[in-house]
Amino acid sequence: MLKQLAHSYRYCRFMILILSSATTATLLLLLLLVNGAGGAPAVPAAPGSIHGQVRDEMGRPLSDTIYVSLYAYPFQITHTNGFLYANLMQVTAPDEAGFYAFTALPSGVYRVGFYDAGTSACAGGACSSCPTCVYRHYAAQFYRDTLDFATAQDILVMGAPITGIDATMRRGGALTGTVTLSNTADHTIEGLVTLYRQTPAGWQVAETANLREYATPTFTPELNPIFRLSGLAPGLYRLCATLRHTYPDATVGTVLLWTGCYQQPAAAGQAAPANASDLLTLEPIASATDISVTTAITLTNRNIVVTPFLPDPLPDSPGMRGKVTTTDHRPLPGIRVTAYLSPSTSSGERVPYAYTNQLGDYRLPLTTGGAYVLNFSEPAAPYHAQHYISTYYQDASEFDKATLLAWQPGQTLPNIDVTLHGWSQITGTVKLTGGYVAEFAEIDVYRKGDAGWTRATSQHSFCSLFCAGEYNLRTGAYRLPLAPGIYRLAATVRIKGQRFTTYYGGATLEQATDLLIQSEEQRGEVNIELDAEQFETSLRGQVMADGAPRTGVRVEVYNSGAGRPFVYVTTDAKGEYAVTGLLAGQYLVRALAPEPHYASLFYGDQPASWAAQPITITPDALGIQVDLNLPHAGALDGILRRFDGQPLSGATVWVHWYTGDGGWEQHPPLVETLTDPQGHWAVQGLLPGVYRVRYRHSDFWPPSIPYGTLDETTNRYTPSDLKIKPDEVTSAAMTIAGGYLRTPARLFLPLVTR
Repeated sequence: MLKQLAHSYRYCRFMILILSSATTATLLLLLLLVNGAGGAPAVPAAPGSIHGQVRDEMGRPLSDTIYVSLYAYPFQITHTNGFLYANLMQVTAPDEAGFYAFTALPSGVYRVGFYDAGTSACAGGACSSCPTCVYRHYAAQFYRDTLDFATAQDILVMGAPITGIDATMRRGGALTGTVTLSNTADHTIEGLVTLYRQTPAGWQVAETANLREYATPTFTPELNPIFRLSGLAPGLYRLCATLRHTYPDATVGTVLLWTGCYQQPAAAGQAAPANASDLLTLEPIASATDISVTTAITLTNRNIVVTPFLPDPLPDSPGMRGKVTTTDHRPLPGIRVTAYLSPSTSSGERVPYAYTNQLGDYRLPLTTGGAYVLNFSEPAAPYHAQHYISTYYQDASEFDKATLLAWQPGQTLPNIDVTLHGWSQITGTVKLTGGYVAEFAEIDVYRKGDAGWTRATSQHSFCSLFCAGEYNLRTGAYRLPLAPGIYRLAATVRIKGQRFTTYYGGATLEQATDLLIQSEEQRGEVNIELDAEQFETSLRGQVMADGAPRTGVRVEVYNSGAGRPFVYVTTDAKGEYAVTGLLAGQYLVRALAPEPHYASLFYGDQPASWAAQPITITPDALGIQVDLNLPHAGALDGILRRFDGQPLSGATVWVHWYTGDGGWEQHPPLVETLTDPQGHWAVQGLLPGVYRVRYRHSDFWPPSIPYGTLDETTNRYTPSDLKIKPDEVTSAAMTIAGGYLRTPARLFLPLVTR
C-alpha cells in the first residue's frame, strides 16, 4: 500500500514541502534514497542507526500508510513562498508490528517526523470516483510529540543504535467543499486548492489539492470540483483556490489565473464579504475566513466561490492558425502558442500568445510584419506534472533551429500544425556496493550535442520530475523524464560532505555508456552502483580550561570548508568527548565556551572556521586525538554617536577576526549585534587577538563604515585594530562625522565640499 501511495503525486508534493535547498531548472535529480524497515536489514561495518515503533492512541501498531522521515543537522529551517524546507535525508515505513529503522547512518544529529501517507487531498472526480482510496487519518508530528519541526528533539547518532524513538499518532481533522465560478457555467475549472495554516511565521501552506490531479491528457475538469483535505493537525486555517481558465474557443490568454478564498456565508440582512479574485494581489488569503480545525472532526461545506475576469473573445483577425495534437493524433487543449519576432538573441521580441481550445485549434493575432518563430508548450501549473515536451515549429528543440514563418500585415497563415511528443523516461536504482540503499544521491544527466557532452537542462521543476513518474521508497528507484537524444548518467552519493561519484557503465564521463533514447521510449534497469567507503574512523579528545578538565562543553565537528557543523557532542566528567563513525576526510573541531569569561575556539587556536586548522583522517586511521584548551576571553564595549553627540540606536555591529589580510571585511563576522537606544553595544567571550569592527545603519552613507579614524584627505574612515586581551574590556566608542549621515532634512555631502 505504501508503495502505491508513494508513487502518487500527493506524496511527492509533501516531500517537496520539507526538502532543503531550492530546486533548480536543471535536470539534476536529487534522490532521497531510503532504507527499508522490516526483517533483519544488512548493516555495514560501523553503522549508526535509529529505531522505534509507531502506534495509535489505543496502543495498536501502525504500518500500511504510515511513513517516517529522517532529517539531518544542520536543519536550516526556512520558509520560502509558504513552504517549510529542512534537510530531509531518508524516508522509510514501519513493518506490520509498527517498527521502523534507519540504518547505516553517518555520525550526526537527526530529527524524526511521522506522517500518514494516505490520500491527504483530492479534488474533482478523484473524490467521488475513488471509493477504495485510503484517506489520511493521522496528523503529522515530530519526535518528541510535537507538531512543530522547530521544537522537535535532537537525536545524536555516533556509530551505535539509538532505540525508543517512538510515536503515538493522533487523528487529524478534515475539510470538504466545492469550487465554483460565480458568473458562468460554460467554462471548465482546473487549478489548485491551497490550505494555509497559521504559524508564528505567518500563514504557511499546509496542504494542496490539484483539480487536475487525476487528469489524463484527455481529461475534462468538472464544472464544480469537490475537494477533501484530511489528516490536519489542530489549528487555525484559511482556504483558497487558484484556477486556470480553459476557454471553449481559442483566445489570447491575457488573464488566465483567478483566485478566491473561503468566506463564511453572510448572515441574513448582512452584505456578503468581498471575495479577492485577483491573483496579482500577493496576499490572496487576506479576505479569507478563519477555519478552526480540531481533532477527528470533519468540517463540511467550506465552499469557495471564485469571481473570474473574462476577456472578450478574440475576433477573427489576421495572424496564424493551426492545430496541436499528440503523436496518436489526439487534440491537445490548453497548449500555449507563443510567437517570437526574429532575428533576436535568445528569446526574440515577444508578441501576443494564444492557447489551444478543446479541439486543439488556436489562432494567433499578429500586427507587426516579419519572420516569426513559434513555440508550443504545455503551461506549468503548481504541482502539475507536464506531460509533453516543449517544441518549436517544425519539430525543433531549440530556438535557433526553428523554421521561420514570414508574415505580412493583413495576412492569415493557416495550417501551422504541430505534434507534441510525450516525455521519454529512464528508470533504475542507485545503490552502494553490497546492495545498500544510498542515504542521499544525485544524478547528473549529460546530453550529447554539437559541442560535445553538456549537462542537460529541463523546463521541469523538481516536483515535476518526481510527479511525472514513480518513486519507490524501499528500493531507491528513480525515474527521469527526458526528451529524445543521447545521454550519459553520473551518480554521486554525498555523505556529510564526502562525495563518491561514478558513471553508468564507466568510471568517468568519457568511459560511460551511451543511452540512445527514442521518442516516448521507456528505458528501464539503468542501475548504478557506487563503491563508497565505510564509517570506521573517529575524533576523540579532551577539553581543558585553567589546567583542569571541563565537563559539559559542547564540541562541534565541521566538514572542512563548511560554515556549519554537522554533529555536536558534550564532554563528560573527565572533559573527554568522542565522535565516532566518521568517513575519511578533512574536518574542523570547535569547542564552545561554557561561560563568557572563556573563549570559544577551533582547533588551531582560531575563532573562525575559515582560519581554522583542518584535521585530516585517512582511511587507515581508526582514531585521531584532538585536544582543545579554552583560554580566558576578552570583551569589546562601544558607544556609537552622531556628530552632534546624539546616540545612534539600531545600528548593526559586525565584529571581525583580523589576521592582517586586506580582505578582512569579506569574511563572515564572528559576532553580529545591535546598538541599544543609548547607542551602546558589547560583545563578550572573544579569543585574545586582533579584531576589526564595522557599523551599518540606514542613516549612513556609504551604508557600511569601519571603526577607525577619519582621513581628512580622502574623507574616508581608516580601519583601526582592536587588540583583545584576556580578562580585559577594550573600548570601541566612535562618533560618526556629519558628512556620513543622512538627516530627514538633507543629505550631508562629503566633508571636502564643506
